[in-house]
Amino acid sequence: MDRTERNGGSATSYGEVIEALDQVVETAREAVDELVFLGRTEGRAGLPALRFAEEFQLELDWRIVPSLERLKRTLRKNDPHVAQAVAG
Repeated sequence: MDRTERNGGSATSYGEVIEALDQVVETAREAVDELVFLGRTEGRAGLPALRFAEEFQLELDWRIVPSLERLKRTLRKNDPHVAQAVAG
């Protein structure tokens, strides 16, 4: 099973897509947590890595997760026109 299949690439229903979106969010949060807690060089040399981790966490919390939550709410409506638009 490749990464796409693990993250919903083979989803065949709205419910499966919603579950896959939840998995994506969980995986991203775990990645951010790992990134934040990675050992970094002390002092000024470690600041860029810390800033990157903090910015990524903010981006996840303020943009990515809310966008995925809106998508999940839309999918729960089971509107075929929306599904077709999302599928591209």
